[in-house]
Amino acid sequence: FSRDRKSMSCYVVPKEPTKLFNGNKMFVKGAPEGVLDRCTHVRMGTDKVPLTPAVRREILRLTLEYGTGRDTLRCLGLATVDDPIKSEQMNFEDSTQFVKYEQKMTFVGVAGMLDPPRIEVRDSIQQCRDAG
Repeated sequence: FSRDRKSMSCYVVPKEPTKLFNGNKMFVKGAPEGVLDRCTHVRMGTDKVPLTPAVRREILRLTLEYGTGRDTLRCLGLATVDDPIKSEQMNFEDSTQFVKYEQKMTFVGVAGMLDPPRIEVRDSIQQCRDAG
């Protein structure tokens, strides 16, 4: 994970080719807006299609709705790099380099999870509400 790019990725090398994996992939999770900024395509069913401005706006609208709705979900954007560079060409020791590897991604979805505020921040939240 990197706070700068607000994402984390895993490089996966399959043991053998399958219908879903015919080569290496990177799986990326992170702040939806940051992940979307680095996506060029979106997965719709089994199809990979170009990510249009209209689809990007709709994804961000729904993510905002999930994050501010009744349940206030913490949202993570999910994406893949379908043809990453070879792992031998990556510098795994320097996380600042990963922003270069997490490019031309395919957006696959948003996961929302309940993440209620910790008890110890209750007073701070109330002070913010009181302040307006």
